[in-house]
Amino acid sequence: MRQKKLSWESALKQFVTQFRPHQSDSQRIRDVLEEAIQSQDSREVGISLSVVRGLGYIHGVGYSKEYLPLFAELFRQEWHSAHEDMINIFENFKSEEAIEELGGAAQVRLKYLDFNDSEELARKAIYALSRIPGPQAQEKLQFIAQNCDGPRRKWARQKMKTQACL
Repeated sequence: MRQKKLSWESALKQFVTQFRPHQSDSQRIRDVLEEAIQSQDSREVGISLSVVRGLGYIHGVGYSKEYLPLFAELFRQEWHSAHEDMINIFENFKSEEAIEELGGAAQVRLKYLDFNDSEELARKAIYALSRIPGPQAQEKLQFIAQNCDGPRRKWARQKMKTQACL
């Protein structure tokens, strides 16, 4: 007899509901982020981001501003390689603190991304900034356009032009 394959949604729901079943969703998120930071284990970062995405997808939680300081602290760590994965998390917050993190991501140069001078990370951060409404995101794009070099400057200017046309 052939075994039925689990859909991605079913597998994710099963994982998240069985992961620390006696904790609230918010406690799960807080704990996995804190443990990832303390352990300095890049696998823990992957697990924590999967839990957050899973809870967000299934229950609509995971992007509460109460977690932003933990995400920011994790993002600033250079021992993991999940920085690009975290860009969309900051974009979803749409807050001043997230704008600061995205602005930093557009300018940072990480050792493990030396092969492309962290340009893909910067491009994703600039794109995410352009999708956040309000003057603070625009000011950050303008700062990048005026103070960064090469592709970063070009991308920020392109996003500012595109938004001016909307």
